Amino acid sequence: MGEDAPATDAELPAFDKLWNFQKPDETEKRFRELLPRAKASGDKDYHGQLLTQIARTRGLQRDFDDAHKILDEAKAVLDHTCPLGQVRLWLERGRAFNSSGKKDKAYPFFLRAFVQANRGGFDVYTVDAVHMLAIIAEPDDAVQWNELAIDLACLLYTSPSP
Repeated sequence: MGEDAPATDAELPAFDKLWNFQKPDETEKRFRELLPRAKASGDKDYHGQLLTQIARTRGLQRDFDDAHKILDEAKAVLDHTCPLGQVRLWLERGRAFNSSGKKDKAYPFFLRAFVQANRGGFDVYTVDAVHMLAIIAEPDDAVQWNELAIDLACLLYTSPSP
C-alpha cells in the first residue's frame, strides 16, 4: 500500500494528491465528493484515512468542533487492521487540539502517532509526528525533537532505495 493514501481501484484515487493547503475549503469539497465511493468500497482504511483528511481541512478552516466530530467518525471506521489510518487519525487529532490552543491535549496524540508510525515503517508520518512534537514542545525539548526529525528525514531521503 505504501505511504501515500491507498488507491484500491480505479474509482478510488490517491486523495493526498488532491490536497491544496492554500485552499482547504476546495480540498474539503474534493474529498467529500469521494466519500460516497469510499464508503461503498468497503475499504475501511481508505474511508478512515479520507475522513482524517476531511477533518484536517475543517481544522485549517478553524472549525475544530467539526474536525473532532469527523475524527470521531474516522475512529469508528478504523481498527487495528488499519495501522496507517490510525497514525493519521492521531496526527489529525493532535493537530486539531494544537491549532485550537490545546498543546497539552495534542501531545499524547502526536507521541502515539510517532510510536505507531515508527513501528509500522511509515517513515513520512514518523517524521511528521516528530515535527509536530517539536512544534508543541518547550524550547529545550523542541531542539531535540527537531534534531530527531532532521536525522530521520536525512535517513529517509538519503538511503538507497531497495
